[in-house]
Amino acid sequence: MSAFQPALRADLLRGRTAWITGGGTGLGRAMALRFATLGADIALAGRRREPLESTAKEIEAAGRRAAFATCDVRDEFRAQLESGATPAAAENAILESYADPIANR
Repeated sequence: MSAFQPALRADLLRGRTAWITGGGTGLGRAMALRFATLGADIALAGRRREPLESTAKEIEAAGRRAAFATCDVRDEFRAQLESGATPAAAENAILESYADPIANR
């Protein structure tokens, strides 16, 4: 019998930045911590500063970069829906971009 092999390699997200809404608590926090263990730097967004700051500190203590901003993403979705537009992002999403919000802080 062979040793346990994780499904995802440890550096799967190295060199990428994950933007996670609701990243201070619940599933958002869990995803932020997991993505960080896979090598991603993390940009957190959420309504309350304290849980975001706590999650960011935990990510940084584990050796990854983290940044956070308080906002309510529901405001943008509501505005898009009222205008008839289809929202272009999903809550608790990972987005790959050419801009690195952490490198510029």
